[in-house]
Amino acid sequence: MNCKCCCKDLLKPAIAGFAFIFLFEYLWHHMVMGDIYTASMSVWRPEAESMDMFHWVLLAQFLTAAIFVYIFKQGVEDKGIMEGLRFGKIIALLFSVMSIYAYVFQPIPGEVIIWWIVGYFIQFPLLGLLVAKVCGTKKGGMATL
Repeated sequence: MNCKCCCKDLLKPAIAGFAFIFLFEYLWHHMVMGDIYTASMSVWRPEAESMDMFHWVLLAQFLTAAIFVYIFKQGVEDKGIMEGLRFGKIIALLFSVMSIYAYVFQPIPGEVIIWWIVGYFIQFPLLGLLVAKVCGTKKGGMATL
């Protein structure tokens, strides 16, 4: 099949992206931001309640990866893996704006929002590099889309 974005073409990079997001978010939110969350416990769900809803976290992480891959593949120009870096920065900007909305309408401390934004500008460009590498690009010497 010679289509630009088939399910089989999405699955491998989406799974790789999900694994990366899961690992990055665990490290970022537990290791880097853990003390910040502890200091602002009054705005978060109790840990037991959050853990009961963990399947929603996994679903959201997988959907983030799958949608990231889908959008990337729709606009890919075969300019190499640096195209993934550029795309990741754009997605980081989008998530940052959404975090500003969260700050305005929810009682989330500004320090949390700042650290989320810093995390987005690490996570999404790295995710873009990974997705571009897994998808393959002409300039990268790998299989084309």
